[in-house]
Amino acid sequence: MHRILLTEADQFPITDELVNLIAEQGYELKRMNGYEQQDIRKAGKDCFGILMFHGDIDGGTLDSFQEMRIISRVGTGYEKIDVREADRRGVVVTNVPGAFTDVLADHAMLFVLMYARQMPFILRSRQSHHWPAPQEFPASGDLGDQTLGIIGFGPSGQALAQRALAFGMEVKAWSRTRKPDIASQMGVQEVALEEALNCDYVSLHVALTPDTAHIINAKSLKHFKSSGVLINIGRGGLVDENALIEALDSDRLRGAGLDVVDPEPLPPSSPLWQHEKVELTFHSAAFTAAGGERCMRAALEEIFRVGSGQEPLNRVKS
Repeated sequence: MHRILLTEADQFPITDELVNLIAEQGYELKRMNGYEQQDIRKAGKDCFGILMFHGDIDGGTLDSFQEMRIISRVGTGYEKIDVREADRRGVVVTNVPGAFTDVLADHAMLFVLMYARQMPFILRSRQSHHWPAPQEFPASGDLGDQTLGIIGFGPSGQALAQRALAFGMEVKAWSRTRKPDIASQMGVQEVALEEALNCDYVSLHVALTPDTAHIINAKSLKHFKSSGVLINIGRGGLVDENALIEALDSDRLRGAGLDVVDPEPLPPSSPLWQHEKVELTFHSAAFTAAGGERCMRAALEEIFRVGSGQEPLNRVKS
């Protein structure tokens, strides 16, 4: 009987319905807590497939597997999986693109609304038991008069654009692959990266690759408005943390709403923890019960396809 390894079973419990489905398909489920590479090597040694959320899979880990045929990522990003080395060993890598499109867009819009309505200031006033006078509130503008720059105009970027347009915002988007038809139909302006950064709010929706690592850095931050707010619901590695902190400290940036950071969990020594201009949401943007079950099911079905000799729907290419 083929085995499927589920990583982080302690943090992402699998439903009884999916457990039964695995058994019905003729597989045995093997669970492990966490996602340490040495534990994955040991637990995955005799497994046909891995159902994984996080964790590194390099050449050495791939060499430790004896029966592995598929690594199925429960989610979109796969930057920590060495796809090229997996291909060389005949191991298929899959993901679930667009699995959390709507909830990610909702979360990004939440950050826009938080800073637009001065919620960071309000929450800190409450924590200190201080009822601020009207003149103490920071100045805020109407969303209908403000701009949103979207970096990466794929599914989640487009979904955020829909939400922002509904609030009357002007939306500008930059993408490595231009989408003029979609942008025109939606009423979104496709612009150069520098112009997309020079908006009241800037939201990151690109995958983390060697080309996009630290796309937000000391140089790109110079294009931001001093009243601008950076939003990152993509990957922590997209942002140079030191450059971001310097921009916030020098008042070259109004705020930063970060669902993701690098590394994760955020080290206790990081200045982001206590920074009054930063809101952290602990990589929780995709945390919905229905969305998690839907994504895990889609990832499981890829394992079943490979097990039955079919081509997976979402194979990651090296």
